[in-house]
Amino acid sequence: PEEVLQRFLKDHPFVLHQSAEIIPKKRLGEDFVTDFVLVASTSQGPTYTLIELERATHPVLTKDLCLSSHVGHAIKQTRDWDVWLEKNKAYVQTKLPGFETPRYMVIIGRSKEFNEDQKAYIRSYNREWKNLELLTYDDILIRFESTIQSLKTIILKS
Repeated sequence: PEEVLQRFLKDHPFVLHQSAEIIPKKRLGEDFVTDFVLVASTSQGPTYTLIELERATHPVLTKDLCLSSHVGHAIKQTRDWDVWLEKNKAYVQTKLPGFETPRYMVIIGRSKEFNEDQKAYIRSYNREWKNLELLTYDDILIRFESTIQSLKTIILKS
């Protein structure tokens, strides 16, 4: 299932970001491989977001509203990348032009059945992190549906 999702997102990168270039399976030296790197162009130069995909069936929170072990594992993966990138910044800049401080995104689980407390805790975790965003597959779907609705509105006004 993860490979099918990986292929779909590679073929339809606008689901993750409206305008970013997507690099699937980017190797970080010999040590790590990302699921994706999003490269978004800005006037200040490119911004990089490294993405870790986990299964949609993995739980996001425990019953007591702590992050699940699956989320913890995914966050640890992004931390490993961050440490490696910091140690190898000069090398990385030869492979990813304009590379500076990356952002990280973990996509895991489903949230359509979350209650208000669960939603509040996910928002709280996301506020706490400086360069990491935790999203569920439902979040990705909602963002994409919002983009489609915005495009429809623009088209209907023209």
